[in-house]
Amino acid sequence: MDFNLENKSKDNETKNNSKNKNKNKNLGNNVVCATPSNDTRNHYQAMISEVFKDSKNDKLMIMGVGNDLKGDDGFGVELVRFLRRYYVRKLHLQDEIINEDIDKYENEAENETDYIEVFKIKDNLVLLDSGVVPENFTDLIKAEKPSKIVIVDAALMHKEFGTIDLIDENQLATVGFSTHALPLSVLIKYVKSNIDTDISIVGFEPYSLEFGNTLSKEAGCILQEFSKEFALKIDEFLKF
Repeated sequence: MDFNLENKSKDNETKNNSKNKNKNKNLGNNVVCATPSNDTRNHYQAMISEVFKDSKNDKLMIMGVGNDLKGDDGFGVELVRFLRRYYVRKLHLQDEIINEDIDKYENEAENETDYIEVFKIKDNLVLLDSGVVPENFTDLIKAEKPSKIVIVDAALMHKEFGTIDLIDENQLATVGFSTHALPLSVLIKYVKSNIDTDISIVGFEPYSLEFGNTLSKEAGCILQEFSKEFALKIDEFLKF
């Protein structure tokens, strides 16, 4: 994808990476992301529009899947965390566990509230950080009964690194998901057998899946742009 990176300070980057070895800082302050091309932005917008095409707008669930200690495998859960920060800011949500500078949600470093597994917004949006065990949340999914579920996960789709694309359910057997104990196809079949819902799968072709690493800089830049486009479409879909 058309994202470039600029290192502001290699010394500071090395120091920062050492200090936060096992934490997911997305980008920190050492990388400047170039503006994506019009083609890239148009692809995101067209794909996100396809996700919500002909879907009911009763209740939406965004499920981020992945391991944030395995490089770009954390893309899905980081997207959910971005959306949580976005809606805290946009809707002025307040509760006793939120204590952060939400005006910097786009580039902010991680904090303990990023690990909220289930975050509900106005009764019609559920943000689910399912980590590597999405099957553990089937009871929650059945209880919430979302009319639309969007699953976001790093996926080996045999495409260019950094590609974000929709994965058809019939193609799941040909796609690699590195951290699933239970195949997504089984999870989706189970959910659909219990509730009436439409499910879309958004895959991200990872740059690196090395254990102990955080999101690559390239993935972090793509996450920023895609998350913003995704949030705008959610706003439109749910009439926020």
